[in-house]
Amino acid sequence: MKISKYIAAFLFVATLAACSSSEEVLTGEGNVTLEFDNAYNSSDLLLETTPYSANDTEKIKINKVKYIVSNIRLETATGTIFTYPKNESYFIVDENTNSSQFITLKNVPRR
Repeated sequence: MKISKYIAAFLFVATLAACSSSEEVLTGEGNVTLEFDNAYNSSDLLLETTPYSANDTEKIKINKVKYIVSNIRLETATGTIFTYPKNESYFIVDENTNSSQFITLKNVPRR
């Protein structure tokens, strides 16, 4: 009977020792993927198929959407800012090319 009390006490202490109130701090670097999902008003942008209302009297049909994304800055919840290296931060996003709508930033510090 005394042995089971000692075992129970040991397990209780071991459980308390394993718990920690501090948060885990991530260190090192990782990758971040940004997705660009283009839309017109509240609907998904569909090229060359759907006419969109420009105003009450005009409709437009979009054939091509391309743009450059650069000078990317990421901010943590605590306000720390990481600026992606400018010589690596020029990306062309093309609505016709699905793979270009995902930009992977490499070697982003974990904070």
